[in-house]
Amino acid sequence: MNSSAMITSVFAIAITLLLALCAHQQNQLSIMKEQVSKMIMIMGDLETSRRLADEESPTSSSPFTCSGDWCTAEDKYFLFPKGVIIGKRNTDCTYGKGILSVDHYNDVEESGGNCAAGNGSIVSGAANSAIGPGSVVIGGSFNGANGDLSVITGGTSNRAEKQYTVLSGGQSNTANGYISSIVGGYLNEASNEHATIIGGEENKATGKRSSVVGGFENHAEGDYSFVTGQANTASGLYSSVAGGSENNAIGENSFVAGGNRNIALSLSSSITGGLKNSIGDNGFYGSITGGTENEVLVEYGSVSGGMRNSAGNGKGKRGAYSSILGGRNVVLKQRLETSPM
Repeated sequence: MNSSAMITSVFAIAITLLLALCAHQQNQLSIMKEQVSKMIMIMGDLETSRRLADEESPTSSSPFTCSGDWCTAEDKYFLFPKGVIIGKRNTDCTYGKGILSVDHYNDVEESGGNCAAGNGSIVSGAANSAIGPGSVVIGGSFNGANGDLSVITGGTSNRAEKQYTVLSGGQSNTANGYISSIVGGYLNEASNEHATIIGGEENKATGKRSSVVGGFENHAEGDYSFVTGQANTASGLYSSVAGGSENNAIGENSFVAGGNRNIALSLSSSITGGLKNSIGDNGFYGSITGGTENEVLVEYGSVSGGMRNSAGNGKGKRGAYSSILGGRNVVLKQRLETSPM
């Protein structure tokens, strides 16, 4: 065989081998494509099954149904052992457990201002603090509920210091008596158990279960005492001043209805009105209706009016049971005596 024929034969064999190799690779490629297509179909079926299972399963991972910016959870309870803070976190506050804080008074400060430090406490408003366990501050600003289970609703700079104390509105009021309460007003203080102040300014209820209603600089110092008006003081047990100014009910069960600078010192004594009238230490059950500078110095004595009249002279019981209807500078000092029937 000459050289030309050999070259032709070798070339033919090479072409045949190349064609056979290409055919084998084409077959392998077709097989790989078929396998990839099957895997894509399987993955698609798995994703569809998972999505349908999430939609139909009652134990879906999300409890919410969302539409736009709103999501609703129906028939679901949420358990937050630590608490919930809505708005802003106060970085200076050590939050209690099981708390709720609503804190977004303005967009200027980065940190919130409210502090729910007591376990189970609730706070909203601006710069308020709920420190006592179970305490609540709703609205207002710069209020502090420090007592256990104490409550403040609104107002500013109010303080609930003791257990179960309640303040509603007003400014700079302080309830630091057990179960004491203040409603409104300014610079009022209820400092004994069950003491109550309703409105007014600079009033103080320091007796047990004492109460002040309105007015200015009134003091309910006696247990179960009651005061209203201006600069009045009820310091006796069960005593009361119903109005007027600068009046004092000092005796037990004593009563001053009104007037100015009247003083009821003795047991169950009463002054209805007038100016500078007084019932002395021995004027038990005595009474003055009105007038000016009248006095009762003996038991059961009475003066209805007039000026500088006196039932009794302050010496023993002389003038007891005496009565003066009016006049001026009248003094009754004779003891009333009766003989047996």
